[in-house]
Amino acid sequence: MSTINAVRTAFRTWLETKVRVDEWHTDPPAQLYLTTSPAVLQASTATEYPVESLTYDKTGFNGVSATAVFTYQIRYRYPGELAYDALPLLDLERLAEFLLVSALLDLSGDVITSATPLTVEFPVTARREEAHQGDWITYVNLQFELSFAVTTLAGPDGYGPDAPAEGSEFSTLSLGIYRARINDLSDHTLDSTLDLERP
Repeated sequence: MSTINAVRTAFRTWLETKVRVDEWHTDPPAQLYLTTSPAVLQASTATEYPVESLTYDKTGFNGVSATAVFTYQIRYRYPGELAYDALPLLDLERLAEFLLVSALLDLSGDVITSATPLTVEFPVTARREEAHQGDWITYVNLQFELSFAVTTLAGPDGYGPDAPAEGSEFSTLSLGIYRARINDLSDHTLDSTLDLERP
């Protein structure tokens, strides 16, 4: 596992201690967020996007530190019959603030050495999903600059160079045995030849 994967795993673990994530994938939740009192969350989905602005610096004699931007999005579904003003957008803004400030305060440890929340132009957005009776899908958009020490380094399987070709097969090996005069190896005579068969 690469260090970036370890950072992703550590971040997911931290995020799931702060907010409920039912599934990690790119689709919105298939079920509704119930608006009963008290509200009961049925489903939420989250996505982690490919890393951005990845930089590496050499530290000390043989160390490497890295910094990268990690982007996340959490989605909730609300009934289409709700008016836009009835959506809990202020609650979702509070959730975004809570996650961003919490990362700044306590997201550091063995894997992630520091976390800085980044400015997101629209931390909370909402749109209707026409494919599902016009339900509302709300998005909490988060970006973090995470710093970490590179502790493991391995390329992914299947992306390396082709394996070297197999050596040629042989069935017979011939060895020439020469005799020569002491102190004059330039004067030599083939004495015999040994032919060895491969078993």
